[in-house]
Amino acid sequence: MTTRSVTPSIYENLPPRDTEAEEALLASLIMNPSTFVEVQGFVEKEHFFREHNGQIFEAIMKLYQSGAEVNLVTVAYAISGIMEKIGTGYLAKCVAECPSVLAGRFYADIIRNCAISRHLLSELHAISRLIYQDKDPIELRDRAMTMLATVTTGTGGDSVSVGDVIRNGLRDEMDEWMKNPGKIRGITTGYNKLDTMIDGLLGGSVIAVVADSGIGKSQFCYNIALRIAKAGTPVSIISTEMPDVQLTRRLIFLEGRVNAVSVKKRNPKVLTSDEITRLTAATPRVEALPIYPSYAATLSAVESEVFRKKLVHGVRVVILDHIQHISVTGTDNDTVALQNIMKSLKDMAVKHDVAIIVVSHVNREAIKFGHVGLDFAKGSSSIKQDIDIGLVLECFEDGPNGLRTLRKDEINRQVMETGNVNVKIYGEKVRDGMGEIIKFNLSWDAGGEFREW
Repeated sequence: MTTRSVTPSIYENLPPRDTEAEEALLASLIMNPSTFVEVQGFVEKEHFFREHNGQIFEAIMKLYQSGAEVNLVTVAYAISGIMEKIGTGYLAKCVAECPSVLAGRFYADIIRNCAISRHLLSELHAISRLIYQDKDPIELRDRAMTMLATVTTGTGGDSVSVGDVIRNGLRDEMDEWMKNPGKIRGITTGYNKLDTMIDGLLGGSVIAVVADSGIGKSQFCYNIALRIAKAGTPVSIISTEMPDVQLTRRLIFLEGRVNAVSVKKRNPKVLTSDEITRLTAATPRVEALPIYPSYAATLSAVESEVFRKKLVHGVRVVILDHIQHISVTGTDNDTVALQNIMKSLKDMAVKHDVAIIVVSHVNREAIKFGHVGLDFAKGSSSIKQDIDIGLVLECFEDGPNGLRTLRKDEINRQVMETGNVNVKIYGEKVRDGMGEIIKFNLSWDAGGEFREW
């Protein structure tokens, strides 16, 4: 048989590429930190058509991984070795010509798809050469299938079998569970009854803490943060309302068991010697804890904080206080914004294997009827769609007909007279149902300490 040489016209074309998308992705990474979270592990240096773009991408990724600041200056310094080749104004040009720095994942999809097409084209070219070598057709088919199987599908991430999952830790987890089925699987909150109810704080889960204003929902989360950190687990507190200094001050007053509100109301505003002693002793204790506070007001900033705290400090629990103050670029619709926020938080929890506790306000109906439930959270349908557990807080007193929810005026009066109030936490697993109640005493005189009954 005579061997023929064929060169299809497709091979005469330039390889699939989009250098504008490459430059736009570099600009997005420099100007919008959340882009790194979106493209990490999805795009690699080798996916870039232009070699220097791949080198710049790699340098930016290393800056993020080291926890360093990423901007035009730091990136230019990191790629100084190729600056002569690309020109000193190249990075500024990428930023200036980028259509939108919020579309990083879109650019990454283009880059990855072009890389897949080039890889596929290369393999098909190799297969076409084999066809004209008088090989056995069945052997050629099998070899071609093996070659094509090496071309990534572009779905993001390698295929994982159940065997991989079992070998990578599930076997040990199952063995441990069979020995002690009652053992808490997640990170302990420091509250035994709460841990039993929710099985601890599990990586990949989102827990909503819902209550009316003034009940102590944020304070409840700060109590959990202190207890988690004292057990050695790194925790991040992201506030949408206050800076890290104010957050840390609240933690010190809680640890020192000093009522900051009562101090403000005194005339003159003077601390007692005992309070000074307790706050002085509490400060170094809080200073030594692996708690990482920060302020963030946008969804992209929250994503960046979660990524950085996980990468640099290894945080396993994130407290977000609170979700209704987070803004989302591109929509003025509160419902759509909250849906995007909750979906993103769930994605973050799963991707970074962290438990995320979100604090939520209630809607006007709850305030009107004096009753709180997960269904009364602001944007409850959006929240319930992506959370795993809801914890609803209400102040109560024991009455002749059982537990009676207190009105706000009753709560304020009781705190003024006694310095504390009882709080019940109603747990609700969104998918399984739960309906359990745990009782706490909230002592504002002790700095806002929650004590489990």
